[in-house]
Amino acid sequence: MEERVCKICERMLPLSCYYQQAAGRGGLAGKCKECKGRYNHEYYKRRNEAPEDREDQEEEQEEPPAKRPCCPSDLYIMSLSFDPAGLLHGLKIGRSGKIEERARNLTASLPFEMVVLATFPGAGHLEEAVHAHLAPKRNEDSIAREWFRVSLSEAVLAIVVQIKH
Repeated sequence: MEERVCKICERMLPLSCYYQQAAGRGGLAGKCKECKGRYNHEYYKRRNEAPEDREDQEEEQEEPPAKRPCCPSDLYIMSLSFDPAGLLHGLKIGRSGKIEERARNLTASLPFEMVVLATFPGAGHLEEAVHAHLAPKRNEDSIAREWFRVSLSEAVLAIVVQIKH
């Protein structure tokens, strides 16, 4: 397993984006380096404040973590080998720092191959925006959130629109 999901920001990130932690799953922390840094910063900031200041902060709404990757990632479009046009199940649009490895990892748990149809280097940070753009075409027959019933040209166009946006 070369990637994992951060338990705070819920992003799929390469293992290099996590600190080592002996008690953690696979010897790694559950929070990515970016989320851990944000947590530590807020912890020490709160710890050094006067008690009356702490009460005021508790009432304020905490902003959700930023959705930008701490490590560079690429955007990809994949399909199932028996459905390369995505006519049955749609196309998978996701991000990874190591796309070919991600395809191999997905294939390892399936009785067929994953085929990489297109990659967009350095565009992994656009994943959420592309998913939002294609939300009406999401494959609702699956629990997987990254599968869309679109043609390859529609998927590429959605990504290009977000790149230029």
